Amino acid sequence: MAKGEGIVSAATVMHGGGMLYSVTGNVPLQLSSVLELELYDKVETEDGTVLKHSKASEKEYGALLQKQVRGLRIGANAKHIDMKDKPYRKQAEGILPVLSEAASALARAIVTGAPVIVRFHNDGDGASGAVALYRAAECLQSMFEIREPAFSWRMNRRIAYGTEEFDRDRMFFSQYRSIEKPVLLITDLGTSPESVQALEAMQKTATVIVVDHHPPYPGFPRNAASIYVNGWDHGADSDFTAGLLSCLLAELLCKVDVEDLKEASLVCDYSTYAKADAASKKDALILDFLTVSRLDSVKPAGINAVLTDKERRDEVFMRASGMQEEALAEGVRSVNRYRTRTGINVFVLDFGRIAALNLEFPPLGRMAAVLQKRLESLNSLNTVTIVYSRSNISLRVSGDIADKVRMLDVISRVKKSVDYEISGGGHIRASGMRVDSSRMQDTIDLLLAELGVEKR
Repeated sequence: MAKGEGIVSAATVMHGGGMLYSVTGNVPLQLSSVLELELYDKVETEDGTVLKHSKASEKEYGALLQKQVRGLRIGANAKHIDMKDKPYRKQAEGILPVLSEAASALARAIVTGAPVIVRFHNDGDGASGAVALYRAAECLQSMFEIREPAFSWRMNRRIAYGTEEFDRDRMFFSQYRSIEKPVLLITDLGTSPESVQALEAMQKTATVIVVDHHPPYPGFPRNAASIYVNGWDHGADSDFTAGLLSCLLAELLCKVDVEDLKEASLVCDYSTYAKADAASKKDALILDFLTVSRLDSVKPAGINAVLTDKERRDEVFMRASGMQEEALAEGVRSVNRYRTRTGINVFVLDFGRIAALNLEFPPLGRMAAVLQKRLESLNSLNTVTIVYSRSNISLRVSGDIADKVRMLDVISRVKKSVDYEISGGGHIRASGMRVDSSRMQDTIDLLLAELGVEKR
């Protein structure tokens, strides 16, 4: 099939009016036409004129699409990912096959014009993965001269995918007609009871890809997603972050440089794989800041623009680090200290003391993380940090006592002991809870009791 010929694979209304069609051929095309075209129509373009021919068969279309996706050389890309001296190399090699399946599903959508939504958790780990996928999507879109990408990038402010998110995403997908199913990719969220129903429902509309690193709870149905990627299922744990997984997925799609994002992701979630060099720490702080800031840079394109512009990167870093240091100083002054019967240090901070500073940053979770790190340095690890706001609790546990404390089990016991609603989950060293504000003090007291804090 010559250049300028192909099969209509997707259609949507253009922003300025009229229809935009995606055409799958030896060279994918996007075109507008006064002709009313349908999916599977064979068309050719000549001197700006679109000519409509007969209908293509599913077999013809399938052969063209297979050729397009094969041309991306996803398998070859896997062999070229730099794993030399990486501490997670063995685990990554076990995960690459399922990531390759996810890459193929994404590639089919991108080259045929089917709509794609990427939802990412609003922290540095989630953002690092989203920016990596943005770089890969830009690479493919440039390769195929896609002028109006059928992409939507959406930041998720919780680790659950629920009814509200489902309704918004289905509305976006309804604007398109496509041969291939739309794709919903969510990263750094989704492994929670609150997500299952919405994920299962979305599979009727789209191919659902979940890229996560939160521990799957007993009985979590992996088939709630079309493709479920989690290091816990492949010999790894939460140290193999969602951002790292998404970076590998991006490298499978296109040859893009995402090493900076890999390292930042590991630093953001305090992974044991993190090198924690100055550049990675800087990028990690910027990512965490931008996902909660009131700047216009909360989309992956904006975040990437900051990370790749030295002057803007330095400016944002100085702004974020200044606020974080002020908050941290107040946190150390205001924290309440307890001790368990087994000698573990437990620190509790009312985030209201930080909110009273009227700073834009850090948010609750980041505050818990940096306060934990400071308190660990003062107490030779052996530390549990609890930071709470009106209805949210963020918990951090030192790596040396994580197996002893088993915070996820603590949360589970607290939930079972009350007659009011508590949601919660996370990692072995970083977790969170949500409870009605009227029950906050009761919940903090129960947490301390479950941890074995001596009577206060």
